[in-house]
Amino acid sequence: MLQLVSFSNSTPNAAVRWASTSTAAPLPSASLKNPSPVIGRYKREKPIDRDLPIIQSRTPLYLAIVALSVVSWGGFLFYATNNERSNSTVVRSLQFQLKASPAVTEFLGDNVRLVPLVGEFRRVDGSINMLAGKIDVRFRVTGSKAKGTANFTSVRKGKEGRFQVLRWKITRDDGEVLDLATQADPTIEA
Repeated sequence: MLQLVSFSNSTPNAAVRWASTSTAAPLPSASLKNPSPVIGRYKREKPIDRDLPIIQSRTPLYLAIVALSVVSWGGFLFYATNNERSNSTVVRSLQFQLKASPAVTEFLGDNVRLVPLVGEFRRVDGSINMLAGKIDVRFRVTGSKAKGTANFTSVRKGKEGRFQVLRWKITRDDGEVLDLATQADPTIEA
């Protein structure tokens, strides 16, 4: 039930307000009699009655990620260890000896150097273990006349002994061998 309530009796255009004597809220079931298809700004869609999609196995994806990670890590380890060997003082000393030796210049030609694979990246096989006293490296060399493979093996007897050269030779691609260990000092301090 509604009543007319006046705020001021002094003026003819007084503010008038309708006041409700009933304070009960409408029942929620009243709004469900006519459900609205619109909620806010979006239309309500009825769910489609269908089967759930079949999700494909992700195992091949995970295996590919693991394989790519292992190959990347292996490539990095190869690059890092090879770079450490090729930039070591032992290989630099051997490279200097190859450039300065007249026998190597006669055997391979002028401008003797290590063969780069890509850019300045040179591959040096073998191991350099100064603490254990074992050096065994192999690398490709080239000159103006020929190419070949240089092999260097040296060991140290005792903790404070000098390194003794066991093998220091260049094998040309045509099979000719130049033994540098007999031409140089057999004890080279690395």
